[in-house]
Amino acid sequence: MKAAVTACCLLVAALGGACQAGREGDPVTLSPTGVPASASVTPAESDRTALAGETSPIHDPALIVDHDTWYVFSTGRVQRENGGTIQISSSGDHGLTWAYVGTVWDRIPAWIDKRFADGPLPDNLWAPEIRQHGGTFYLYYSASRFGTDESVTALATNTTLDPTDPDYRWVDRGPVVTSPVTDAVDITLPEIVE
Repeated sequence: MKAAVTACCLLVAALGGACQAGREGDPVTLSPTGVPASASVTPAESDRTALAGETSPIHDPALIVDHDTWYVFSTGRVQRENGGTIQISSSGDHGLTWAYVGTVWDRIPAWIDKRFADGPLPDNLWAPEIRQHGGTFYLYYSASRFGTDESVTALATNTTLDPTDPDYRWVDRGPVVTSPVTDAVDITLPEIVE
């Protein structure tokens, strides 16, 4: 775990953020803002190891290690570039070299556009968080109308993180939390988006 935390912190420090680790066995959680000094990497430490590969743009990264592969899930690109959905990068050498894997989906799920149909649509999906439990990966993500308090946090699941696995498929499970709470929008769920 310590090696994972160190490499994770190096990645985040190189991207201008800070790193925070959970309990032993938990995935490493990355945070772009204040973390305890014991969990962060100073600039001098981050200069010792140069990261290679595709490390930009990565915003709001969430790291999980599955077998010997590290995966970083990050905020989708703005203006729905590349679909605007959560981006995925991977590393097979403990976080030193990164490759862009793709996005969770090709487009933002239609139910999100329906939820925000009374005004500007969300530019992208953002702030992913990923956990694994009982053979299932749980990916939480958010969508918001910029400059308002209108947001939704939703869930997607998968049984594998390996995009070459025939069972690889992110299933959108719909909203978990919404704000503000409203009955004004009729949403039919779940829509399965691949």
